Amino acid sequence: MRELEMMVRRMVVEALGVEKEWESLEKSVVYGLRMTEYDAPVNQETMVTMPAHRDMIIMTIIRQQEGRGLEIQTKDDDRWLLASPNSFNVVIGESFQ
Repeated sequence: MRELEMMVRRMVVEALGVEKEWESLEKSVVYGLRMTEYDAPVNQETMVTMPAHRDMIIMTIIRQQEGRGLEIQTKDDDRWLLASPNSFNVVIGESFQ
């Protein structure tokens, strides 16, 4: 997971054109890892396990396993995208914007 986060971080740094800041950025980063597994929804009518929310941290990497469930809301046009099964999804949090 750390390598995936570093790769995404480097891509963002390069896209912003601040590669010369990469080394100082890497030295200042503190990594935290939280793993959560969500069960099937209790309420079968709404099929919601976790309500819509915003991540306040810089980056979240979510693994969607088999089946359907994870939906990601776009910022621009308020659409909901369904994550592909067996995929990793990188979500940029509010503090990074």
